[in-house]
Amino acid sequence: MKIQNAYLALFLLLTQMSFAQEQDSISVSYKKIAAFDHLKINIDDTSSVVKLVLKGKKFSAVPAEVFTLTRLEYLDLSGNKIDSLSRDIAKLKNLKVLLLDGNKLESLPEEIYQLKNLQVLRLGRNNIFYIGASIKQMQALEILDLWNNNVAEFPEELSEIPHLKVLDLRSVSMNDEQQFQIMKLLPNTKVLMDVSCNCN
Repeated sequence: MKIQNAYLALFLLLTQMSFAQEQDSISVSYKKIAAFDHLKINIDDTSSVVKLVLKGKKFSAVPAEVFTLTRLEYLDLSGNKIDSLSRDIAKLKNLKVLLLDGNKLESLPEEIYQLKNLQVLRLGRNNIFYIGASIKQMQALEILDLWNNNVAEFPEELSEIPHLKVLDLRSVSMNDEQQFQIMKLLPNTKVLMDVSCNCN
């Protein structure tokens, strides 16, 4: 199958490596095969692609070709200009790590919550104002990064995610009561927050 995109940086894995998250001891292992960074990429067997890094490529949308890589486990789209996420994100059912920090997202499609194998979801430095109750479907989620977003309310269904270890809410404006409710809702989760504000 041929994938054409002027900015695709494609990583396939063949030698053992591990991905360690800064805020907890989650690791995802891959095997490094090769690295491609060309104007035109030809790949005969896309079923072997498990890691794709498209960081800082100035994309305003996720390239459609990405959604054909259904074996992906690691997808880095951070530092772009993506303002909406296609419903086709649900096709990437094997994703374990999804990095979308540093974009222009204001909302998330309901389909993203169908990623039941996802362990790490980084959404920091966007403009997201709402997290849907369907997030409870993400039963494997361990790290949820919402740093520097505009989320006003958090669904109680967060408490139904059994393995949630870290919730990053730094630079998210919350008053004392909102912070108390979050801590009460997630007593076994490490919640990162700034000093409360005098906001409603």
